[in-house]
Amino acid sequence: MTISVCSWHFTLSYHHAIKRHKVLTNKQLLRLSFPVLPIIDVYWKDDKTKADFYCYFPYGTPSDLTSYAFSIKEDQSTEQAYKDSEFLYGKTSGVAPTEKAVVITTNHIFSCAVVTVQPGNGFTTESLAKANVSIKINNIRTGASIDLIKGTATATGIGKTITPLKTGDSYSYKALIVPQTISADNFITVYVDGRDFNLKKEITFVGGRRYSIPVTVSKTSYGINVNIGAWEDDEIDNGGTAE
Repeated sequence: MTISVCSWHFTLSYHHAIKRHKVLTNKQLLRLSFPVLPIIDVYWKDDKTKADFYCYFPYGTPSDLTSYAFSIKEDQSTEQAYKDSEFLYGKTSGVAPTEKAVVITTNHIFSCAVVTVQPGNGFTTESLAKANVSIKINNIRTGASIDLIKGTATATGIGKTITPLKTGDSYSYKALIVPQTISADNFITVYVDGRDFNLKKEITFVGGRRYSIPVTVSKTSYGINVNIGAWEDDEIDNGGTAE
């Protein structure tokens, strides 16, 4: 796993004693073990000047730190494609020179949608388990403009269709979503044995949050429905005296 650590304000060091300066700007670090250590020597500017640490994954070469272009995969149906859609970001500010390792906690920039398919009218748990089920998440903007200073992402591009990753649960799927607001008649489409069921939903995805979205599939009856109507009163007193 390769991560990136940057300091755009100061030179850095892992040693309290000052011998020389080296500027660390957008360098790759290899996570061979914890703590993560650089493969080059890095020094503090001096024994007093504080530093800001920025960390992001995956590594890139941004030309604009406030507008770094990234995109999630449309097809996230494999573990690798799902992981390739992830973006992590962390920042630790105002760190005084120290001999200890600097701790940077990375967070998820994007949202995670967890869709669970549930049986409704015309289905049972057993029949759904035997059916050929797949889902699509529609009208999702897959492009992202990431501000590496603030750690925020803005959705870009046009709406596309996401194929999520099926998890260990037979009815559960997940996908990474760039933060955005979705409003569509077919936000989620569930295919059951070739027939599609569409969920109309408006939802706002916020970065770093996981959203549980249960979808109940229900059949609409076709053909002839036979019902028994209510009794109609004749409003006549048909009683009498039994002797």
